[in-house]
Amino acid sequence: MTEIETAKYDLAKYELLIIGTPVWAGKMAVPVRVYIEQNKDKIPNLACFCTCGSSGIDGTLSGIAESAQVTPLASFGLKSSEIKNGSYSSTVEKFIQNIS
Repeated sequence: MTEIETAKYDLAKYELLIIGTPVWAGKMAVPVRVYIEQNKDKIPNLACFCTCGSSGIDGTLSGIAESAQVTPLASFGLKSSEIKNGSYSSTVEKFIQNIS
């Protein structure tokens, strides 16, 4: 199992956790999964996002929700092409509006 450092901050003190991850082989990054597993009983509200080269967004976002056992207030995924061509702005703005 992948080891990560113990979280510095108590999630119970926050109203919202925003998790971001790259897509690795169609799934969330292993350290992110481990963090969620170690803290899932403390996650308040959740919002999440991911970035990928070309595919794996839907599976990654649903994997985060399943691991956290929380339905996200908002989520989105971006492909590298959207980041490179700058077409991501409206997606990020909508995400921010949904969590505000």
